[in-house]
Amino acid sequence: MPRASRSIFVNGNPELVFKITNDIPRWTELYTNMSATRVVSLERDGRFAKIVFELTNKEGHVWTAWRILDFKERIAMSRREAPSYPYNFHHLTWRYELAEGGKGTQLTWTDDFEMHPDSPIKNEVSLEPMLEHMGESQANFKKVTEEFINNNQIKTIFDVE
Repeated sequence: MPRASRSIFVNGNPELVFKITNDIPRWTELYTNMSATRVVSLERDGRFAKIVFELTNKEGHVWTAWRILDFKERIAMSRREAPSYPYNFHHLTWRYELAEGGKGTQLTWTDDFEMHPDSPIKNEVSLEPMLEHMGESQANFKKVTEEFINNNQIKTIFDVE
């Protein structure tokens, strides 16, 4: 089973970076390959939230996924559901830690996945493209999240009026 993991520094406090980067409607700005998002459901009970959502990439592929957020530990766990193809499974964990020196956020993404046997992309060659895509995505997340923070665009779907 391939495992891809990358980290990046984001100039912002971990709580705020966590909320902004898990705000699914912002993903069309945070991801360069995402054209549409739709939150199907959002349930929040204190420390935890569960989001079920639909994503559409620029090629028009649509899938649903769920995401469990732990606001205390600042961990997001997610799984691609339907359709799962080209994966047999794809589980993601994002961790948000106070960066060394006490300022900023160390954001680490870990993807555990297995390619579907019918996929033209095989497990043996899937890791390098996954790591490349992860690095490109994280660079855009950093840029856009820091812009949101600097422009005080910090209200998210988790903020109750």
